[in-house]
Amino acid sequence: MFVLRMLLLLGLYALGLNALEVTVCDCEQASQKGILQFSDEDCQPEKNENRTNAVNYSVYTEKREELKFPGYICARWKQIKHITTSFFGQKVVLPDKIALETSPLECLLMYESRRCNEQPMTINDNKFFYDQEPVEDGWWLETVTVETINCAVKKIQLYQETEGESFSTPLGIAPATAGSISHNHLTLIWDKTFTVKSEPKARLVESGVAIIITTGKSNKFRMHDEEKELEFHIQITNKRCLPPLTTCDVKADAFDVIGQSKLYIFTTPIIPKNSSLEEGSRKRPVLKEDA
Repeated sequence: MFVLRMLLLLGLYALGLNALEVTVCDCEQASQKGILQFSDEDCQPEKNENRTNAVNYSVYTEKREELKFPGYICARWKQIKHITTSFFGQKVVLPDKIALETSPLECLLMYESRRCNEQPMTINDNKFFYDQEPVEDGWWLETVTVETINCAVKKIQLYQETEGESFSTPLGIAPATAGSISHNHLTLIWDKTFTVKSEPKARLVESGVAIIITTGKSNKFRMHDEEKELEFHIQITNKRCLPPLTTCDVKADAFDVIGQSKLYIFTTPIIPKNSSLEEGSRKRPVLKEDA
């Protein structure tokens, strides 16, 4: 029995020693292992050997910007009363209202004259209206019908995104050349000189300083404006007249913006201060690929 107890104590002592055993690792020469091993040369960023030119640029479009212009919604209605007088003088009044059609000409006259059937309209901000109840006492043992015509004109703001194209209105989609649209006894009119297509005019969209970078593809480049964080993919196009001219004898080189058919760009090279200004540098540059 004594021997058994001694063996048990020795076993517990041995377990205690193993629990305190630690392993120390040297990590100074650690290396990461993976499926693929690359040398330092393979991990270096690719060098950009493309040519760059610094330029002042101007982006133009002949697309007119979204236009805001006034419109006028007109409405007319007939206010009716049927008045019946009984034997004892009691009056029974039955009101009624009927919407009336309003032509574009009637709407225009209402707005310009501020009158409704020769009656002056009340002006309240962007709304003109005439709203009166017909007046009549009626006749004994008879039914009398009396009526009056009321009007309202409201000035609203309309929007057209693209010149010469249909646009949304409170009464539905309106043709650009119509000048009016009617729906549910309401008539909307506007000055169609705002919405019809006119002669194209160049409009400045953006300008700044950028670098033009060759891409390795014939006549195609990247133009990067670091300050404004803009980048355009451009290509050489036919010569154009410098804005604001639309016709000219001498045209300048220009770039089209790839994917934006309505945009084109003129550039002027930036000449370093230590370089002489040659006559040829005054022209708009046309970049060419390296041979």
